[in-house]
Amino acid sequence: MAFSREQLHIVPLYRDDAELHLTQSRSTAAAALTKAREVYHAVFFPAAPTARPYTFASIVLSFDGKMAFPDDPRGPRVASANELDPAGGLIDYWILNVLRAHADASIIGARTLAAEPEAEFGCLDPELTTERPALLGKPDPLIPIVVSLDGTDIPLDHRAFARVHDRPLIATCRAGGDALRRQGLVDALWLGPFATTDAVPDDDLAGPIRAARSAGRQVVLLTGDERPDAQTLLLVLRRIGIEHLLIESPTYWWLLLGEKALDELFVNYSSVYIGGSLTPGVVGAFTSTDHPHAKCIYVGLHPDGFLYTRQKLVYGAVTTGRIACKTPR
Repeated sequence: MAFSREQLHIVPLYRDDAELHLTQSRSTAAAALTKAREVYHAVFFPAAPTARPYTFASIVLSFDGKMAFPDDPRGPRVASANELDPAGGLIDYWILNVLRAHADASIIGARTLAAEPEAEFGCLDPELTTERPALLGKPDPLIPIVVSLDGTDIPLDHRAFARVHDRPLIATCRAGGDALRRQGLVDALWLGPFATTDAVPDDDLAGPIRAARSAGRQVVLLTGDERPDAQTLLLVLRRIGIEHLLIESPTYWWLLLGEKALDELFVNYSSVYIGGSLTPGVVGAFTSTDHPHAKCIYVGLHPDGFLYTRQKLVYGAVTTGRIACKTPR
């Protein structure tokens, strides 16, 4: 897919150069992707911690904070329905592709997959993918990972699963694995179930996954018993070599917020108003005394109808107007 620079016009409104430079100093990338630096900003991500990947999420919201229309649950519709600024919607999609270029894997919700039968989950900008191996040290393509609470809502007939050698991985719980077997998924590589992080072995998990995918077999990651365990899944992903993880599922990034395991959030705001209850966090709210904070480190504008933000998540108590602790590294 072509994203011409003439189409990708962003007016920079704010950037926290100190925070961006600190992030760059903690990165192992040789340089920023050229197109991202010229059009957006020089995007770097720190090296991953030992127990999980470095995580960043992407979402487009309406100006009133809704992630979908009640009559059309497809997330991208929030951007494409902005008739005032259709070019701004293209930029929103391109920024998602910038994040995919920086990620080793991306997490997609099963319901998102079902709602978007034609969806593509790789980076579609060839200028970004061409530089990815040399500048970011990522020679392999992005791995999609479909997450499911109980394994019953995964559309196994989606076109993504028809791609024999680059199928998405599936991540669910032990009970979800049983549900997938009842649906006829038999010839798969089943890793787990790992009940907790202590149950994850130090053995090589990456090798068997590469071999299974090369042979066209489905790979299923099982954590937890009746419900998946997010911290355990993150450790498994880190053990198989995933250093940078993009979260494309609104439900999952809200879950990681509660786990204090989401590092950054890229929120693009489309100047439409939707109403209704389809908003991140509708299933569980934080309290007035215990909640994450976000520090904006970049804000861009596309007149007449999009704001593009990059936010650093900050966790911990607030004392005397200062943040007492940040994300554990």
